[in-house]
Amino acid sequence: NSLKKNLKYLKGNTLLDVGCGNQFYKRYIPENMDYKGIEIKETKKYFKNFSDVIYYNGKKIPFKNETFDNALCLEVLEHVYDFQNLIKEINRVLKKNGILILSVPFAAKYHYLPYDFFRYTPSSLKIILEDSSFKIINFSRRGDDIVVTFHYILVSILGLIYKKNIFSKIIGILLLPIGIFFALLNNILENFEFGAKENTIGFFIVCKKR
Repeated sequence: NSLKKNLKYLKGNTLLDVGCGNQFYKRYIPENMDYKGIEIKETKKYFKNFSDVIYYNGKKIPFKNETFDNALCLEVLEHVYDFQNLIKEINRVLKKNGILILSVPFAAKYHYLPYDFFRYTPSSLKIILEDSSFKIINFSRRGDDIVVTFHYILVSILGLIYKKNIFSKIIGILLLPIGIFFALLNNILENFEFGAKENTIGFFIVCKKR
């Protein structure tokens, strides 16, 4: 939902998907846009082999300066230890006034171990982006503490289902309808602010290269 709302900011006809994985977000990109993805070499064994994905060393993005009109970096930054370098590299390969759409989790479990390093606050994100010559043009939250609570209930139920213990699996399956209900409710509640906004699923930022 958050990505769809911000696709209106895309411009030009080229886009780089940073940390593209199995290209989950490519389906939302306009068909007339020239899409490229990058991933670090260490992850190649986990993802499908796409012809429009380049695997690199995670340091210098393998494209020339000012190559792309747009860049995506969705749910990636928390897995990058040298995050400042990555943001600066994205800025380098973007054209002047190029658009970066960035998302990071906030209330999220420790995942993709051991490559999960950070959780970012609005204060830190603004400093990181401004220090890398980006101007923020839209900053939004994904839900409030009520959404986070329902999200954790769903995650807990799914966790029971995936346990090897048969008793845990049975309990998880019995509770699954409740989890599905909360998941559907979350999709609705993300559009409102009924609870405290200090806690959130994550942040979605659109910024422009200065």
